[in-house]
Amino acid sequence: MILKIIFFQKFIFTKKLGFLLLALFVAFFFIGNVKRAEAVTSIIDCTGLQNMSLNLAEDYTLANNIDCSATSGWNAGKGFIPIGNNNAGALVGYFTGSLHGNGFTIQNLHIVRPTENFIGLIGQTNGADFQNLTITGSIEGRSNTGTLVGAMNGSDTISNVSSSVTIVGHTQNIGGLVGDAGNINATGSSYSGSITVNEPGFSVGNTGGLFGQCSGDINSSTATATITVTGSSIFGIGGLVGISDGTDTGNNASGTITVTSAGSSVDTVGGLYGDFSGTANFVTSSVDITVTADSVSNIGGFIGNPESSTIIGGAASGGITIHGGSVDHI
Repeated sequence: MILKIIFFQKFIFTKKLGFLLLALFVAFFFIGNVKRAEAVTSIIDCTGLQNMSLNLAEDYTLANNIDCSATSGWNAGKGFIPIGNNNAGALVGYFTGSLHGNGFTIQNLHIVRPTENFIGLIGQTNGADFQNLTITGSIEGRSNTGTLVGAMNGSDTISNVSSSVTIVGHTQNIGGLVGDAGNINATGSSYSGSITVNEPGFSVGNTGGLFGQCSGDINSSTATATITVTGSSIFGIGGLVGISDGTDTGNNASGTITVTSAGSSVDTVGGLYGDFSGTANFVTSSVDITVTADSVSNIGGFIGNPESSTIIGGAASGGITIHGGSVDHI
């Protein structure tokens, strides 16, 4: 009888211990997963920056300034591979995570891919978030080209991001920060540098100091750009945004825009927006515009083609010089 009781008690104890161990295992597994879900990957060098392509949904931060000078010799001179693209320029996937710079700078980033589309630090995004980041260097792409992102496909956000990258594009959607900014929400961001679009035999356009085109909201942001565009027919060139229909507040554009059409037409060029159908509050521009073409239309110191826009408290200065044939709507 005593043996039976001892056996029974041991059984109960073993059973309780098993349940306890199982409960602890589940708890640690759950906590571990929560911690992994909240983890942020810290980037310390340019190789780590390139490796963002390995996880396009991750949250990243810069631990220090990142020197990417070596990218000028990467990939047979083509430089850094835009995150989400492969080395042949094909899309691998959208970047959907975040990159927070913590006030640090990505220095001397080099990309030379004149025949490839969706060119920038990141090729394409969908719902990504960027904060407190500065980028310097030089970037060349064909279309959808900008410092930070080639094209945004969702409700992306940018806050306190600045660039002095030299930009070269060859067709459409070329911007100082983003080529096609989609439905972006941008605050406190800036571009200062030169943007060149050069494709004499083709139609080119949608080029701006900050964004090539944009359907979202831009607030407290600036562009100081030297924009030079050459093409057969040219459209949608702006000191801040080439084509926009968002809601903008407290933005400013300054610099120069020089547009040359090789025997054809130039349409919708403006100091702040080339073509604008949104609402702008307390926005200013100080851009000198020079246009050379056989046919010129919709050129404005503030907006080239205002469409159905609403402007509250806007101001523009800067000169407009036209060389060429017929002129309409200046």
